[in-house]
Amino acid sequence: MATYIAHDGFARQSYLRVSVGMGECRWCGQSRNPLYAYTAVPDDRLRPIKPARVGFCNKSCFDSYYG
Repeated sequence: MATYIAHDGFARQSYLRVSVGMGECRWCGQSRNPLYAYTAVPDDRLRPIKPARVGFCNKSCFDSYYG
């Protein structure tokens, strides 16, 4: 199930979180169930972009990995 978790008005996009199952977080290495994949969805798109199957335990690990 996909969930919108944040909106960045300046960048004109929202962030979508999708559960990708059990495993280790790509950034911190914690074993978690569930792990999540995150993707940015531009405001001008009709439907969300399919997120990558990369699992993170939370959005801060996602931001640290790609930041």
